[in-house]
Amino acid sequence: MLKLATLAAFIVVGGTLLLRGSVTAHYTSSGGFFPHGHVAPLLAITFALYTFGGIEIVAITTGEANSRTVIPRAVRLTFAILCIVYLGAIAVLAGVMPWNQVGTGESPFVTVFRSIRIPAAAGLMNFVILTAALSGANANLYAGSRILFSLARTGWAPPGLGKLNAAGSPTFALLASSCGILVAFVLEKWMPEKAFVYILDASLFGLLLAWLVSLAAHISFRCRISPERLSAIPLRSPTGLWGSAAGLVLVSAAILKSWWDSRVNLISGVVYLLLLTTAYVLTRPQKRKVQYSGERRSAWLSR
Repeated sequence: MLKLATLAAFIVVGGTLLLRGSVTAHYTSSGGFFPHGHVAPLLAITFALYTFGGIEIVAITTGEANSRTVIPRAVRLTFAILCIVYLGAIAVLAGVMPWNQVGTGESPFVTVFRSIRIPAAAGLMNFVILTAALSGANANLYAGSRILFSLARTGWAPPGLGKLNAAGSPTFALLASSCGILVAFVLEKWMPEKAFVYILDASLFGLLLAWLVSLAAHISFRCRISPERLSAIPLRSPTGLWGSAAGLVLVSAAILKSWWDSRVNLISGVVYLLLLTTAYVLTRPQKRKVQYSGERRSAWLSR
C-alpha cells in the first residue's frame, strides 16, 4: 500500500505540474517521442516485463480464497491497478524529465516530490523502495511455498514438503522456498557490484516460463472445453484462445531477445529447464506410485 500510495501521489503531483505548466513537458524534447525510431522501444520489452511480474500470483492465492466470487474481482482489480498506476507513472515520468536524463542522477520521483518542497524526499523514497522490496519478497515467498506444497501433495516433490503445522501453514515448504534468500546473501557477499543484476536476470526466465505455461494451459483448456461449460465460467478472457496464442508468441520472442540483453538470463534459464527435466524424470515413478496408491485406496473404500 505504501508503494501504491506513493505511485498515486507521483501521478497526481506530476500530472498537476504538467497541466499547470509548472514544469516543461519533455514528450517531444531530446530528439522527439521516438528519438531512435519507432522500432527502438521494442528493445526495452524484456525490461518492461519486470513491471508486470507477479500478476500470476493472483492465480496461486485463489486456492485459499474464501469464495470463488472474489476471484474475478481480484483479477480485474489487479489488472486495472497495474495499468492505471504503472502506465500513469510512466506517462508522467516521460513528461517531467527528458528521457536521456532518467537514471543519470537522482530518482525522478525524488525530483518531482522535491519540486513541491516535500521534506526529506530522498529518504522517503528510500523507505518506500525498501518496503516495496520486502513486500515483493513476501509475496514470492508465499507463492513459492504454496507451489512446493501443492507439488508435494500430488507426488511431484518430497512428501515432507506437503505437511502443515498446527496453524495450517506449510512450514517445511516455506523453509525450502526461503533458500533462495541465502543464495542472494552469498552473491551479495562475493559479487556486490553484479549481484542484483545477476539475480534479476536469472529470475526473469522463471517469470516468463510461468507465463508460457499459463498461456499454453489456457490454449489447451479453451480447445477442450465445451461451449456450455465455457458460458458458465464467471470470468473469461475477452480475447479468448487467440489472445493467449499471441501472448505465447510475444513472450517467446522476449525470451529469445534476452540473448542480446543478458545472456545470464538465457543460460541460467536453460540450466533451470535441464534441472526441472531431470527432476521430472526422477520423480515420475514416485508420481505413478502415488496415483496407483490413491486408486487402490479409492477402490478399497468403494467396496
